[in-house]
Amino acid sequence: MGRRPHEKGQLLDERHPTTTLGARFSIPHIAAVAAISGGVDLDTLSSNSLVDPEVAELRQRVTIRTYRPRLPPPNDLPARVGFVFSNGMKFEAECLYAQGSPSTPLGLETIRRKVDEICRSVYPRMSKVMDQLVGPDEGTLEPLWENVVSRITGES
Repeated sequence: MGRRPHEKGQLLDERHPTTTLGARFSIPHIAAVAAISGGVDLDTLSSNSLVDPEVAELRQRVTIRTYRPRLPPPNDLPARVGFVFSNGMKFEAECLYAQGSPSTPLGLETIRRKVDEICRSVYPRMSKVMDQLVGPDEGTLEPLWENVVSRITGES
């Protein structure tokens, strides 16, 4: 399995992530989880994926090379992924710009959903507080930051 990300993507070659945050920034881990699970989300990138022997073994088979040719903006952060299976069959796909990049920014509803999915288990009130902070009314940001954090964590 090979990946050809843009040059900055070369920095994401962590083959032994130890945290779920590290896993989210590891091309080998994400590629292995995607190949095994058929997709990547919070469940497939859980702490269980870090210790899954099948994922660990497949991470070692991922090779990363620089995407060529270098492309101009807005396609300057492309990626190409290829799978070579034991029976010789090959699959390749390409993405010239990622969702959430400056070329295709995420919408507010997508950001809200992602924040809620990521934070809900630790900060159950995060989405509600974030909604109050996005496009704040006059005076919304006047409370001390520690009060905002207390609302997020449910301590107030």
